[in-house]
Amino acid sequence: MDDVHLTEREQRLRRREQLKADIAQKEREIQERTNDNRLDKIKQRDRNIEMLQFQELQRQRNDLIEKRRHARQERDEQHRVVEEQRTELRDKPLRTQSRISDIESQRLKETVIDIEYEDDELKGACGHINIDSDIERMEFGENSRYTERTYIQINQ
Repeated sequence: MDDVHLTEREQRLRRREQLKADIAQKEREIQERTNDNRLDKIKQRDRNIEMLQFQELQRQRNDLIEKRRHARQERDEQHRVVEEQRTELRDKPLRTQSRISDIESQRLKETVIDIEYEDDELKGACGHINIDSDIERMEFGENSRYTERTYIQINQ
Protein backbone atom coordinates (compact mmCIF):
# COMPACT_ATOMS: atom_id res chain seq x y z
CA MET A 1 0.00 0.00 0.00
CA ASP A 2 1.38 3.07 -1.03
CA ASP A 3 1.14 5.98 1.40
CA VAL A 4 1.64 8.53 -1.35
CA HIS A 5 -1.87 8.25 -2.80
CA LEU A 6 -3.67 8.41 0.50
CA THR A 7 -5.15 11.53 1.82
CA GLU A 8 -3.97 13.14 4.92
CA ARG A 9 -7.01 12.01 6.75
CA GLU A 10 -6.46 8.39 5.71
CA GLN A 11 -2.83 8.68 6.71
CA ARG A 12 -3.81 9.92 10.17
CA LEU A 13 -6.36 7.11 10.44
CA ARG A 14 -3.73 4.55 9.50
CA ARG A 15 -1.29 6.02 11.95
CA ARG A 16 -3.92 5.89 14.64
CA GLU A 17 -4.63 2.23 13.86
CA GLN A 18 -0.91 1.54 13.82
CA LEU A 19 -0.50 3.31 17.18
CA LYS A 20 -3.47 1.43 18.56
CA ALA A 21 -1.92 -1.82 17.36
CA ASP A 22 1.43 -0.83 18.89
CA ILE A 23 -0.28 0.12 22.15
CA ALA A 24 -2.21 -3.17 22.14
CA GLN A 25 1.03 -5.05 21.49
CA LYS A 26 2.76 -3.22 24.34
CA GLU A 27 -0.20 -3.90 26.63
CA ARG A 28 -0.01 -7.62 25.75
CA GLU A 29 3.73 -7.59 26.48
CA ILE A 30 3.10 -5.80 29.77
CA GLN A 31 0.28 -8.22 30.56
CA GLU A 32 2.57 -11.18 29.76
CA ARG A 33 5.29 -9.74 31.97
CA THR A 34 2.73 -9.07 34.68
CA ASN A 35 1.39 -12.60 34.28
CA ASP A 36 4.94 -13.94 34.32
CA ASN A 37 5.68 -11.88 37.41
CA ARG A 38 2.46 -13.11 39.00
CA LEU A 39 3.31 -16.65 38.02
CA ASP A 40 6.83 -16.23 39.42
CA LYS A 41 5.37 -14.73 42.60
CA ILE A 42 2.87 -17.58 42.87
CA LYS A 43 5.63 -20.13 42.25
CA GLN A 44 7.83 -18.44 44.86
CA ARG A 45 4.94 -18.33 47.31
CA ASP A 46 4.28 -22.05 46.69
CA ARG A 47 7.98 -22.80 47.24
CA ASN A 48 7.89 -20.80 50.46
CA ILE A 49 4.78 -22.65 51.61
CA GLU A 50 6.37 -26.01 50.74
CA MET A 51 9.53 -25.01 52.61
CA LEU A 52 7.48 -23.99 55.66
CA GLN A 53 5.55 -27.26 55.50
CA PHE A 54 8.81 -29.18 55.17
CA GLN A 55 10.29 -27.30 58.13
CA GLU A 56 7.17 -28.03 60.18
CA LEU A 57 7.37 -31.71 59.29
CA GLN A 58 11.06 -31.73 60.23
CA ARG A 59 10.23 -30.05 63.54
CA GLN A 60 7.47 -32.59 64.23
CA ARG A 61 9.81 -35.43 63.27
CA ASN A 62 12.53 -34.09 65.57
CA ASP A 63 9.99 -33.67 68.38
CA LEU A 64 8.84 -37.24 67.87
CA ILE A 65 12.41 -38.51 67.89
CA GLU A 66 13.10 -36.53 71.07
CA LYS A 67 9.92 -37.84 72.73
CA ARG A 68 10.83 -41.43 71.81
CA ARG A 69 14.37 -40.95 73.12
CA HIS A 70 13.02 -39.47 76.34
CA ALA A 71 10.47 -42.30 76.70
CA ARG A 72 13.24 -44.87 76.09
CA GLN A 73 15.41 -43.21 78.75
CA GLU A 74 12.51 -43.23 81.22
CA ARG A 75 11.76 -46.87 80.41
CA ASP A 76 15.43 -47.80 80.85
CA GLU A 77 15.52 -45.87 84.14
CA GLN A 78 12.39 -47.69 85.34
CA HIS A 79 13.92 -51.05 84.36
CA ARG A 80 17.12 -50.11 86.20
CA VAL A 81 15.17 -49.09 89.33
CA VAL A 82 13.09 -52.28 89.22
CA GLU A 83 16.24 -54.37 88.75
CA GLU A 84 17.88 -52.56 91.67
CA GLN A 85 14.81 -53.27 93.80
CA ARG A 86 14.85 -56.94 92.78
CA THR A 87 18.56 -57.13 93.58
CA GLU A 88 17.94 -55.38 96.89
CA LEU A 89 15.18 -57.84 97.80
CA ARG A 90 17.27 -60.80 96.64
CA ASP A 91 20.40 -59.65 98.46
CA LYS A 92 18.72 -58.44 101.65
CA PRO A 93 18.60 -61.88 103.31
CA LEU A 94 22.22 -62.47 102.29
CA ARG A 95 23.32 -59.15 103.79
CA THR A 96 21.30 -59.86 106.94
CA GLN A 97 22.88 -63.31 107.21
CA SER A 98 26.29 -61.78 106.56
CA ARG A 99 25.74 -59.20 109.31
CA ILE A 100 24.59 -61.91 111.70
CA SER A 101 27.64 -63.99 110.83
CA ASP A 102 29.88 -60.95 111.32
CA ILE A 103 28.29 -60.24 114.70
CA GLU A 104 28.64 -63.87 115.78
CA SER A 105 32.23 -63.91 114.56
CA GLN A 106 32.94 -60.72 116.50
CA ARG A 107 31.34 -62.18 119.63
CA LEU A 108 33.44 -65.31 119.29
CA LYS A 109 36.57 -63.19 118.92
CA GLU A 110 35.63 -61.12 121.97
CA THR A 111 34.58 -64.06 124.12
CA VAL A 112 37.45 -65.62 126.00
CA ILE A 113 36.86 -69.13 127.23
CA ASP A 114 39.15 -69.50 130.15
CA ILE A 115 38.28 -72.71 131.96
CA GLU A 116 40.65 -73.83 134.62
CA TYR A 117 40.64 -77.41 135.79
CA GLU A 118 42.05 -78.72 139.01
CA ASP A 119 43.21 -81.93 137.48
CA ASP A 120 44.85 -81.86 134.03
CA GLU A 121 43.84 -85.47 133.32
CA LEU A 122 40.16 -84.60 133.49
CA LYS A 123 40.38 -81.93 130.77
CA GLY A 124 38.57 -82.89 127.58
CA ALA A 125 37.39 -81.12 124.46
CA CYS A 126 35.13 -78.10 125.04
CA GLY A 127 35.09 -78.44 128.79
CA HIS A 128 33.95 -82.09 128.89
CA ILE A 129 35.42 -84.64 131.21
CA ASN A 130 36.23 -88.00 129.72
CA ILE A 131 34.82 -90.47 132.22
CA ASP A 132 36.03 -93.61 130.61
CA SER A 133 38.02 -93.22 127.43
CA ASP A 134 38.18 -96.94 126.78
CA ILE A 135 34.40 -97.45 126.62
CA GLU A 136 32.89 -97.30 123.14
CA ARG A 137 29.52 -98.58 122.24
CA MET A 138 28.01 -99.24 118.89
CA GLU A 139 25.03 -96.98 118.11
CA PHE A 140 23.59 -98.77 115.09
CA GLY A 141 24.55 -102.33 115.61
CA GLU A 142 27.77 -104.28 115.64
CA ASN A 143 28.79 -103.72 112.01
CA SER A 144 28.06 -100.00 111.99
CA ARG A 145 30.80 -97.47 111.34
CA TYR A 146 29.33 -95.02 113.79
CA THR A 147 30.59 -95.05 117.36
CA GLU A 148 30.10 -92.76 120.31
CA ARG A 149 32.17 -92.09 123.35
CA THR A 150 30.43 -91.30 126.57
CA TYR A 151 31.21 -87.81 127.81
CA ILE A 152 29.89 -85.85 130.73
CA GLN A 153 30.05 -82.09 130.70
CA ILE A 154 31.41 -80.35 133.72
CA ASN A 155 28.67 -78.34 135.33
CA GLN A 156 30.65 -76.22 137.73
